[in-house]
Amino acid sequence: MIEIIHNHIERGPLRVRHAVFDFDGTISLIREGWQQIMLATMMDELLQTPHHEDEPQLRTSVTQMIIRTTGQTTSFQMALLAEQVRKRGGQPENPLVYKQRYLEQLDEHIYSRIAAIKSGRISPDVLQITPYFEGIYGGQDDPARFSKKQFMDRLVAEHHLEGREFVSIGDGAAEIEAAKSSGGIAVGVASNEAARTGMDERKRELLIRAGADVIVPDFREHEELVTYLFEA
Repeated sequence: MIEIIHNHIERGPLRVRHAVFDFDGTISLIREGWQQIMLATMMDELLQTPHHEDEPQLRTSVTQMIIRTTGQTTSFQMALLAEQVRKRGGQPENPLVYKQRYLEQLDEHIYSRIAAIKSGRISPDVLQITPYFEGIYGGQDDPARFSKKQFMDRLVAEHHLEGREFVSIGDGAAEIEAAKSSGGIAVGVASNEAARTGMDERKRELLIRAGADVIVPDFREHEELVTYLFEA
């Protein structure tokens, strides 16, 4: 299930020193279904504009925008929504207002999952990942203050990394493109979030277009992936 897209990448036991993991859709499925919630939120706003397309055409356009920006911060996506409202003759609100509306709808969608964790029916440390990471980083309300590209550039500079000394692993185009532009190795996780197994072909195609060197559906074959990345 490990698909090698670019076999020319430099690998070996002394190459990869740092790994960056995306969270949602890559190692956590708590927010599974967020794309549909975001689609509904954006459609509600855009259908109120005076010059919007017919609903099927608009839905296609918004869906493509969400797919294209998967991996970007929510603030960035809501700033794009504001631009699309203005483009169609509307008066956009502050992107943070759109962000809050979206998060309220998302919270309703995932309420039962969060409640199960808080009640103890599911262990709070579901993934048991805490010991493995030096830090956890999240987006800012101002998208200009944080992007995955900025983070990876800083990682390379602070740790004096050369080319293939870091790998980015994620299910969105943003972290794949950021890794490639920073000279790193990009592993695309084409996870089927709903089924929790198998490959999402739409994600796979998007990740390959973004420049992924390797595609995996999940981490069931993690030993093979590690062997591939570290073999001479």
